[in-house]
Order: sequence, then C-alpha cells, then structure tokens
Amino acid sequence: MALGTAAIIGLALLAGAAGKKTGQVVLKKLAKEKMAWLNQFMPVAERVCRQYGVPPQVCVAQAALESGWGKKAGGFNYFGMKGEGSAGSQSWATQEVKSGQRVAIKASFAKFASMDDALHAYCKMLTQNENFKPAMQMFQKEPARFVTWLWGMGYATALDYPHTLIGVMRTLYRATGDHSYNVQQCRCSAHLHK
Repeated sequence: MALGTAAIIGLALLAGAAGKKTGQVVLKKLAKEKMAWLNQFMPVAERVCRQYGVPPQVCVAQAALESGWGKKAGGFNYFGMKGEGSAGSQSWATQEVKSGQRVAIKASFAKFASMDDALHAYCKMLTQNENFKPAMQMFQKEPARFVTWLWGMGYATALDYPHTLIGVMRTLYRATGDHSYNVQQCRCSAHLHK
C-alpha cells in the first residue's frame, strides 16, 4: 500500500526525522513552522493539482519559495501572482530582474478568498496560458524541465529561479522522503535561457 505525502510526513516526524534513514533517504527535519505549513498546504495542493494535471512538486515548491513557506502569502497569494484575484488585488513592494539588475518596484498582486481558490487560479494559469501550456504537454512528468520552461517563458525574472526552485524540491524530498520530489538539475536547451 502506497503512503500519501501526509502519512510520510507524519512518519518522518514520529521517527524524529533529523538524520534518520528511511529507505535510501536521510530525512532532515524542517523548522516546526515550515512543517506545519507544509502539512496544511501539501494535501490541498496535491488534490487540486491532480484535477488539472499540474505537477504537485512544482506547485508546492513554488508556493514555498514565493511565499516564504506561507509566511508572506497575504491574500492567500502563495505564488506571487500579479494582477487581480477572486478577492481583488493588493500593492506590494517587490524586486524584478531587468537587464541583469535587481530593481525594486511596486506591483499589484492578486488576492484570493482561500488557499483552495489560490491553487485553482494557479493551476488554471498554467493550463490556460499559451506560454505555459507547452510545459504541461511536454514536461508534466519532468519537474526540472517544467520549471525551467516556466522561467524561460516569463513566470519569474530571477536568473537563478530554476536552480533555486529545484533546490526547494530537493529540500521537500529530504523533509518528506517523497521520491517524486527528488529531481536533478536540468540540462535544458539554451533557448530557455534569458
């Protein structure tokens, strides 16, 4: 019988995760608040992602990275989505990379009514946006290539975004023991690089 992610997380915590071997994985305990957020977010994200065919590894890693593990998710915006959400928008200071330089800007970010609402909006964006649809078709089972495509098509401006996001996926692997998060760096074609 396969264990769900929540069960694996629970087993990791019961085992005192830090340094305990489970199979071939050496589990590393995340900070208590990160683990609490992950236990709340991951099951909902996996359920919603399955409905759309979005790789949950990418979704959970992006939410962790973009929201500081849920700490900076005002208006339930876990993904740094700009524009208008179901609950309106809010203006935040942020940084973008323009011409290789970090630039401080103020931008309008979407607000959502709930975590579930934000996840549906994120998945719809990935499945309906013409720039991101090819990733859904070509790299659905290859999270490293998937995130590199999203970055190459403008999801994020940080030059190290794919590498950083893959690092978050690997942290999730070490924290949960879930092998679907054990991704390698992508040696993707040059046309994806900005």
